[in-house]
Amino acid sequence: MFKYTDLNMANQLKITIDKKDYLIEDLSDDAKNQLNSINVVDQKIANLQQEVAIMQTAQNACARALTAALPQKTTMFSHHRLPCPWRLSPPPAVQCN
Repeated sequence: MFKYTDLNMANQLKITIDKKDYLIEDLSDDAKNQLNSINVVDQKIANLQQEVAIMQTAQNACARALTAALPQKTTMFSHHRLPCPWRLSPPPAVQCN
C-alpha cells in the first residue's frame, strides 16, 4: 500500500503511496493523522499475530500433554498391523488451563 523511503538530500522523510512519492512535512494534518492511524493499526496487527503464534504453540503443547495423559488401552484394532485410525491424525485442538 505504502512505504517509507530514506531521507532525501535535504534530510526530509518521504513516503511512497501508489508509486508516488510525498514528503511527510508537505502532507496535511489530516493525512498525517491518517498515516499515524495506519501505523498504529499495523503495529497492533503485528502484536496480535505474535500473540496468536504464542497461543498456537501453547495449544500444541497442551494437545501433546493431553495425548500423553490419555490411558494406554488395547483396542479392538490392536491385533491389526496398522495403528488405530484415530492415531493417524494429529491430536485434537484443546484449550489448556
